[in-house]
Amino acid sequence: GVPVALAVDCWEPAARIHHANHNALGEQTVIHELGDLEADLALIREHLKPYRNHHFHLHGSPPCQALSQASARDPAEGMPLVLHFLELVKHLKPDSWSMENVVPMKKRLPEWVPSVVLNAADYGVPQTRRRCLAGEGWTAVPTHSQEEWVSVLQALPHLVKDLTPFRFAHRTRLNLDSCDATVSRRARTADVPLTRPSLTLRNNTPTLREVTSTHAEKIRSLTVEETAILQGFPADYVWLLDGLRKRDVWTAIGNSVCPPVARAIIQGISHAN
Repeated sequence: GVPVALAVDCWEPAARIHHANHNALGEQTVIHELGDLEADLALIREHLKPYRNHHFHLHGSPPCQALSQASARDPAEGMPLVLHFLELVKHLKPDSWSMENVVPMKKRLPEWVPSVVLNAADYGVPQTRRRCLAGEGWTAVPTHSQEEWVSVLQALPHLVKDLTPFRFAHRTRLNLDSCDATVSRRARTADVPLTRPSLTLRNNTPTLREVTSTHAEKIRSLTVEETAILQGFPADYVWLLDGLRKRDVWTAIGNSVCPPVARAIIQGISHAN
C-alpha cells in the first residue's frame, strides 16, 4: 500500500521474482551486492530523489544462515551485513526503519537497537514462524490471537481431497524436512498436524505424509503455489519464471518476509506516530 523506491538483492532469482510481481507498481528492483557503504548510500539516495516529501521507511533482511541455531557456522559470520545495515540507518536517518532476521540475532544487536520477536501466526500467516524485528518508528499490532491462528487446512482446504483415500486421515502430517517414509526422531520433529499452523518454512519442499507409530507413507509434495500461501503470499503471486529452478523458487519463498508481517510493520507506522 505504499510506493517502494528501491528493492535490492544480490541473488538473481529473488530479484527476478520480485520484479515480475511488483514492476507494474513502479517498484525499482536492482541486483546489487550490499556492503560498500559509500556505494550503497549513493544508490539509495539516488532512488529517493523522487520521494523527497514522503515518509521514508528503510527495511533490511540480512542473510540469516550463519545466525540460525540450526547452523554449524560461527554466528559472527552473520553479523557484518547486520552491522552494515545499522550503518545505513545511522547515515540515512530514515523516518522509520525495520530489520528482520532469525531470533538469535536479538542477543547480538548493539544496546541502542530496539527489537522484538514476532510470530507470523499472530498476523494471520498459517505458520508459526518466529523472527526478530529490530527497528524504530512502528509497532506491529497482532491481528490474530492464538485461538484464531490459521491452520494448514484452513489455508489450503483443497488438501482434503488428497486425504480421503487414506484410512487414518487424522494421522496426516505436513513435514517440513522433505521426509517421505522416515520415522526417525528428526523426521517426526518436522511434522505438524494439518489442523495447526505449519512449522517454519525453509528451503525444503513440504511433504504431506501419513504417519503411524511404525512407518510413514508419502501422499504428495506441496506445490510451489501452496507453499507460498503458507508463507502468507497471495494465491496469484507469480513464482515459476523461465530459467528458474524449482529449488531456487522454494529457497526464495523460505527466505522471504511473510507479507502480512511486513504489512503490519508498515501499517504500524501510523500507530507509533
